[in-house]
Amino acid sequence: MKTTINYLFAILFITILSANNSNAQAIRKSTIATKFEYGDRLADLPGDGYLAESRISQKTLAAFAKKFPDATEAKWTRLGKKYVVDFMKDDKVHKSLYDVRGNLFYLLSYGREKDLPADVRKMVKREYIDYDINQAVEAQEDNRNVWIINVDDGNNFATVAVENGSLAELNHFTKCKE
Repeated sequence: MKTTINYLFAILFITILSANNSNAQAIRKSTIATKFEYGDRLADLPGDGYLAESRISQKTLAAFAKKFPDATEAKWTRLGKKYVVDFMKDDKVHKSLYDVRGNLFYLLSYGREKDLPADVRKMVKREYIDYDINQAVEAQEDNRNVWIINVDDGNNFATVAVENGSLAELNHFTKCKE
């Protein structure tokens, strides 16, 4: 395999993938956000766990608006000194991480089989012939583009990663018989 997938990078996305709601219309409170600081509690008047935009750096808001002008339902949370934003775009759930200067660290786009590029879909289907593709997450970080894909054949469940034309199985489970 030309590119070795960073184990920590893969675990991060598996965790986020498994925590994500499969219903693309419902955006939930981020499970990775840290505790709110005192000022953030004052900005969270509805009590839903999200930050008011007035608590987000203006550089971050401007960078987000420029990168995703047609994004809707943006919900912000704090992750240390960074911001996580969950939003909708093109009928898909997205999640990205920004710092206070407006630098984008990563973008996750949650989708299904229909959202996969044709070459990625063919690669997965060739290796996992009798499996259905349940969920796909496109992870963009720096110059990397990795697809994390859940496949299922009724008896087995696997998570695979595709990067630069290479496929790697991250985990494989056999389901228990009832």
